[in-house]
Amino acid sequence: MTLFRLALFGLTVAMSSCAVSLCDKDPTDPRCDQSPVSPDTLQVLPIRIPLSGEHITVRLGIGTGTVVLRQNGKEVALGTLSDGVLQVHVTDQMLSQAMITLGDAKIVVSRPSKADEAAAIRLFVEPAFDPIISYDTKQDGETPEGLVIKPSAGLWGYTSFPRSGSRAQHFVEYQVMPGIITARGPSFGNNTFAAWNERPARTVRQGARLVGFSRDLFAMNADAIQLDTCAFSTELCSAVSATPDFTKVLGLASDSKGTMLAVVSDSDVFVYQSSDQSPLDRRLSVSGSTSVGQKAALGDINGDGRIDLVTLSDGNASVFFGQQSGSFALDATASGKLTTALAGSVPTAVSSADIDLDGIDDLVVASGTSLQIIYPLPNGSYTTSAPLSGLDGTDIITIGAVDGKSNSGPDIAISSQKAQRIAVLVNQSTY
Repeated sequence: MTLFRLALFGLTVAMSSCAVSLCDKDPTDPRCDQSPVSPDTLQVLPIRIPLSGEHITVRLGIGTGTVVLRQNGKEVALGTLSDGVLQVHVTDQMLSQAMITLGDAKIVVSRPSKADEAAAIRLFVEPAFDPIISYDTKQDGETPEGLVIKPSAGLWGYTSFPRSGSRAQHFVEYQVMPGIITARGPSFGNNTFAAWNERPARTVRQGARLVGFSRDLFAMNADAIQLDTCAFSTELCSAVSATPDFTKVLGLASDSKGTMLAVVSDSDVFVYQSSDQSPLDRRLSVSGSTSVGQKAALGDINGDGRIDLVTLSDGNASVFFGQQSGSFALDATASGKLTTALAGSVPTAVSSADIDLDGIDDLVVASGTSLQIIYPLPNGSYTTSAPLSGLDGTDIITIGAVDGKSNSGPDIAISSQKAQRIAVLVNQSTY
């Protein structure tokens, strides 16, 4: 009779869970498994738990056993299995009293005369974004072409405007205050650049260094990288210049640790290893990255301490995990799971950072007029946030402390040439 009740309970959970859209996003989720559960397979749901607390379910076998949540030698007792099942609400008080904090942890089950079983979970902070605020650059005659977060707070916008039949480019400083963005006028003495007529310039920040990517009119009208960031601000960097051996720079990506830059050409991705001397030290062509129009992001999305590369194109994702050698290897399984999480959306921009503060970099993806955050899970799958307000045609996403706060989750800044606006979502989550 016990076995029948357990099987019926498991089927009810599977049927009710699969009635929601998560199974379309991730068919590998255990709640979507219609087959009988092995009596010796440990299942924990969910495997991503907010630090504010969550109701979790633990299943293993058909007998009894004690269940604890363990992290780096610290643990909190959760209860005892009854007929192989424990349902318990993990509270923030339980976690704080045991000094359990953000990041990786385990649910461990101990049973008489059996080896302990463990399942990986991850503790995170739920982002809490204020309503989106934006600034209309069209009113100033400007078109946003790049957006970087200042080290001290606020934004630098890399903008262009018509001048005598051509276009000139310069930096503008933007101040972000509660509910409003204001332009404080040109920064760095309103430096202007040579006119261009095809591709806009882009800028990223690595630590205290600004890296400018712009059209090279002295190379047969081909797009290339020109660096001389000290023309913008001598206190930020030392003079650097480089011109790679490819054309048509279509996109940029920077990692969260300031160690690599990815540049997307017509159909390939080239990753540059940076150093204290130059942001473009070692050039690496990533094999398998051949989708025209792809967007790229760099970040550690599998938690192994190495930078990974993600490219998105027409609703398809390619995940290249960083290797110990410094190269990147395409992972077909991870690529398929991330493509499923995208649910057919066509991204216009992507960036990577640890949004939920669990120690693993997440992906922020723009599509249509909204943004979504894609969170990597401990089992190698991905879960997607509810849509966030964005801009029509967002083409640049940059993530960091726009508000200057060091004790809150990172903010998201975006810009759109199509909408001729820049915008910010300020994150009020604290830890």
